[in-house]
Amino acid sequence: MSTRLSTQTASGAALAMAIVAFADAQTDQVSLWPLYIGPVIAVSWEAGFVEGALAALVSGLLLVLSAYFAGHPYASHLFFLIASTSQVAVLVLIEPGSQADWQQCSRY
Repeated sequence: MSTRLSTQTASGAALAMAIVAFADAQTDQVSLWPLYIGPVIAVSWEAGFVEGALAALVSGLLLVLSAYFAGHPYASHLFFLIASTSQVAVLVLIEPGSQADWQQCSRY
Protein backbone atom coordinates (compact mmCIF):
# COMPACT_ATOMS: atom_id res chain seq x y z
CA MET A 1 0.00 0.00 0.00
CA SER A 2 2.08 2.84 -1.30
CA THR A 3 0.98 6.39 -0.66
CA ARG A 4 2.06 9.51 -2.41
CA LEU A 5 5.22 11.20 -1.18
CA SER A 6 4.53 14.72 0.08
CA THR A 7 6.54 17.61 -1.26
CA GLN A 8 7.60 18.51 2.27
CA THR A 9 9.05 15.06 2.97
CA ALA A 10 10.70 14.81 -0.44
CA SER A 11 12.33 18.23 -0.19
CA GLY A 12 13.33 17.68 3.43
CA ALA A 13 14.93 14.34 2.58
CA ALA A 14 16.73 15.80 -0.44
CA LEU A 15 18.03 18.71 1.64
CA ALA A 16 19.16 16.38 4.43
CA MET A 17 20.97 14.12 1.94
CA ALA A 18 22.69 17.13 0.35
CA ILE A 19 23.82 18.44 3.75
CA VAL A 20 25.18 15.03 4.74
CA ALA A 21 26.98 14.69 1.39
CA PHE A 22 28.55 18.14 1.78
CA ALA A 23 29.62 17.45 5.36
CA ASP A 24 30.91 14.02 4.38
CA ALA A 25 33.03 15.55 1.64
CA GLN A 26 34.61 17.90 4.21
CA THR A 27 35.72 15.14 6.58
CA ASP A 28 38.97 13.28 6.01
CA GLN A 29 39.01 10.05 7.98
CA VAL A 30 35.40 9.51 9.07
CA SER A 31 32.49 8.59 6.84
CA LEU A 32 29.13 10.04 7.76
CA TRP A 33 27.21 7.42 5.79
CA PRO A 34 24.94 6.35 8.71
CA LEU A 35 23.38 9.82 8.58
CA TYR A 36 21.82 8.94 5.22
CA ILE A 37 19.59 6.41 6.99
CA GLY A 38 17.26 9.11 8.37
CA PRO A 39 16.13 10.55 5.02
CA VAL A 40 15.80 7.07 3.52
CA ILE A 41 13.57 5.94 6.38
CA ALA A 42 11.47 9.14 6.17
CA VAL A 43 10.78 8.62 2.46
CA SER A 44 10.13 4.90 2.84
CA TRP A 45 7.86 5.38 5.84
CA GLU A 46 5.63 7.82 4.01
CA ALA A 47 5.67 6.52 0.45
CA GLY A 48 6.62 2.85 0.47
CA PHE A 49 9.21 0.50 -0.94
CA VAL A 50 9.85 1.88 -4.43
CA GLU A 51 10.34 5.48 -3.32
CA GLY A 52 12.42 4.37 -0.34
CA ALA A 53 14.64 2.24 -2.58
CA LEU A 54 15.13 5.22 -4.89
CA ALA A 55 16.05 7.39 -1.90
CA ALA A 56 18.53 4.71 -0.79
CA LEU A 57 20.12 4.61 -4.24
CA VAL A 58 20.34 8.43 -4.40
CA SER A 59 21.93 8.39 -0.94
CA GLY A 60 24.39 5.78 -2.15
CA LEU A 61 25.26 7.85 -5.20
CA LEU A 62 25.84 10.94 -3.03
CA LEU A 63 27.92 8.85 -0.64
CA VAL A 64 30.17 7.59 -3.44
CA LEU A 65 30.47 11.03 -5.06
CA SER A 66 31.36 12.78 -1.81
CA ALA A 67 33.97 10.14 -0.97
CA TYR A 68 35.39 10.19 -4.49
CA PHE A 69 35.73 13.97 -4.73
CA ALA A 70 36.99 14.37 -1.16
CA GLY A 71 39.59 11.66 -1.62
CA HIS A 72 38.63 8.40 0.00
CA PRO A 73 40.78 7.26 2.93
CA TYR A 74 41.13 3.67 1.71
CA ALA A 75 44.41 2.04 0.77
CA SER A 76 43.18 1.10 -2.70
CA HIS A 77 40.27 1.59 -5.03
CA LEU A 78 39.21 -2.01 -4.37
CA PHE A 79 38.67 -1.25 -0.67
CA PHE A 80 36.75 1.87 -1.65
CA LEU A 81 34.55 -0.20 -3.94
CA ILE A 82 33.93 -2.85 -1.27
CA ALA A 83 33.14 -0.25 1.42
CA SER A 84 30.86 1.79 -0.84
CA THR A 85 29.00 -1.28 -2.09
CA SER A 86 28.40 -2.58 1.42
CA GLN A 87 27.26 0.83 2.68
CA VAL A 88 24.78 1.23 -0.18
CA ALA A 89 23.57 -2.35 0.41
CA VAL A 90 22.88 -1.52 4.05
CA LEU A 91 20.87 1.56 3.03
CA VAL A 92 18.79 -0.52 0.62
CA LEU A 93 18.32 -3.39 3.10
CA ILE A 94 17.25 -1.09 5.95
CA GLU A 95 14.64 0.56 3.78
CA PRO A 96 12.00 -2.23 3.59
CA GLY A 97 11.87 -2.58 7.36
CA SER A 98 10.88 1.05 7.72
CA GLN A 99 8.11 1.26 5.18
CA ALA A 100 4.52 1.75 6.17
CA ASP A 101 3.40 -1.53 4.54
CA TRP A 102 5.45 -3.54 7.02
CA GLN A 103 3.79 -1.64 9.84
CA GLN A 104 0.41 -3.03 8.84
CA CYS A 105 1.74 -6.59 8.51
CA SER A 106 3.28 -6.50 11.97
CA ARG A 107 -0.10 -5.87 13.61
CA TYR A 108 -1.25 -9.42 12.94
